[in-house]
Amino acid sequence: MEDTLSKHRVLIIGTGSIGERHVRCFLATDRASVSICEPNQEIRERVASSYNLDQVFESAEDALAGDWDVVLVATPAHTHIPIAMSAVPKCKALLIEKPLAITLDGVDALLHAIDARGIVAGVSYNHRAHPGYRAMKKHLDDGSLGKPLHLVMSSGQEFAKYRPAYASIYFANHATGGGALQDSLTHNLNVGEYLVGPITRIAADAAHQQLPGVEVEDTIETIARHG
Repeated sequence: MEDTLSKHRVLIIGTGSIGERHVRCFLATDRASVSICEPNQEIRERVASSYNLDQVFESAEDALAGDWDVVLVATPAHTHIPIAMSAVPKCKALLIEKPLAITLDGVDALLHAIDARGIVAGVSYNHRAHPGYRAMKKHLDDGSLGKPLHLVMSSGQEFAKYRPAYASIYFANHATGGGALQDSLTHNLNVGEYLVGPITRIAADAAHQQLPGVEVEDTIETIARHG
């Protein structure tokens, strides 16, 4: 068996398409010993048979009975806060998939718990790590591009191709973090704030236009003021 003593002990809670991607990426670093927690038996067994995992858990309660270097929460958005609250005392670093939550309930308590424990915590807005955005940020900060006055961003995706199970997972229901606003648009808003500062006012028009099998919005236009 591979020696894992020198590797970071990583627990990934939720192994849908995004959680499985985290499994794959952590293992690719060769610096992580990865365990998973997945209540769905079919998904749990498939992921467990596909990767070199340390431990496999069915419930978060069992998984969080032990201590971890890193806990990553990749469950539906409405469950992020309670799972993260349980994870804070059991880890040195906490990463939560976006969006952090679908309401503000429990957010302040989670922030206080993180501060009190002194752990590293973040939300997975990975566009901030993209080399292109990082280079743009550098030039904006050093003034070489002048003062930013107007930021225009347009993005789209052949969603059914890249997320074929969308109609049967959290995406189909606003209450579980679904819809393009909670699932996709927050990435754009977050990177906009990274580039030109916090949003102080925002308005949006959102509608279901095309995506079959769901009623949640798939098309959004926003206008925002960044302070």
